[in-house]
Amino acid sequence: ACGPLMAAEPAATVRGVLQPLREARLSVDFSQPISKLPLKEGEAFRKGQVLVAFDCARFAAELKAQRAAWQARQLELAGKRRLLRHQAAGRFDVSIARAKAQEAAARVAVVKSRLAKCTLRAPWDGVVAERLVKPHETPQAGAPLLAIVASGGVEVEMIAPAKWLAWVRPGFPFSFRVDETGQMLKGVVTRVGAVVDKVSQTVRLHGLVRDVPNGVRPGMGGTATFERDARLAAGEEGGS
Repeated sequence: ACGPLMAAEPAATVRGVLQPLREARLSVDFSQPISKLPLKEGEAFRKGQVLVAFDCARFAAELKAQRAAWQARQLELAGKRRLLRHQAAGRFDVSIARAKAQEAAARVAVVKSRLAKCTLRAPWDGVVAERLVKPHETPQAGAPLLAIVASGGVEVEMIAPAKWLAWVRPGFPFSFRVDETGQMLKGVVTRVGAVVDKVSQTVRLHGLVRDVPNGVRPGMGGTATFERDARLAAGEEGGS
């Protein structure tokens, strides 16, 4: 990595790596057969699109059973209340019936929550980075299913000399030449690290590139260039 150049030189450069804006590894807290896995590695998806679906017939049947049990508890509670009005039951009996009805309602909610997870939908627009299971497999609870990354831009992570803090700030423009493809990207600084490494006297910078051409992928490296004119406009003095 290069430090900032002298005032007579046109630009300051530093090495950087492209990172996804957002990424996630999808999993569920139960073990059921996969019934639908429509996308392969490298395929794009839209927010709300089905990424994984499970065969949850067992959960659907369990929900019916739990709803029936809840209805029975509701009837029991209503009966206890009628008896209380006729002084044929005590308040304690009503309280017990109410607690049992609440327990049954909670069991219904638990099964409904599991059933809702039987279809995993995309949280945002993106691309499948890795498919870790196959259709009709029954993965263990908590096992990763898909690794996904967001589309719509990439983040550039850079390690810059701490003296750059005299002028670099969020919103500062830069260009980024990708090593692997030779393509030039345009970005802006989004975050400046809060801590300077005391050994290397460097600070971490993060930038955003919105317009990402085909062929450019997270994980690629390159060189970020900060033009001298922009640095001077930001308040750099003496080419620091």
